[in-house]
Amino acid sequence: MSHLCSPIVKGVSGEVVRMNAVCHIDANFFYGQIEALFRPEVRNKAFVVGGDWESRKGIVLTKSPLAKRFGVKTGTSIKESLAIYPKLIVLPANYPLYLHFSKRMREIVLQFTDTIRPFGSDVSLSEIRDNISYQKNQVIRNLV
Repeated sequence: MSHLCSPIVKGVSGEVVRMNAVCHIDANFFYGQIEALFRPEVRNKAFVVGGDWESRKGIVLTKSPLAKRFGVKTGTSIKESLAIYPKLIVLPANYPLYLHFSKRMREIVLQFTDTIRPFGSDVSLSEIRDNISYQKNQVIRNLV
């Protein structure tokens, strides 16, 4: 998971009144991680999520680290990706399952703050307001 937490120090004379943290949470390879969780047969293999295997239409929504090493890129057509690596495994997207995990991720963050701004299913910005915000940020990172 990609993650960024920037402390914001507020004070008139430089003293720390309260430490806030703006946290950027981005679950890298989100769809792929979920698929690998439920489909152990694709773990450590070159696979993508997206498109339609039968018609060879659509685009790559996410790719496994091994598919990335073979040159497959997010946003490329399935047909082009299969030309790059013919043994590529193409999995259809399972949006209801991804939405479940997305909601769960937000529930975890909401245990620590009421300020959350989602940007898609796997990215959000949150502000944690207190003197131990950095520690809370680490806890969120581990839980998510």
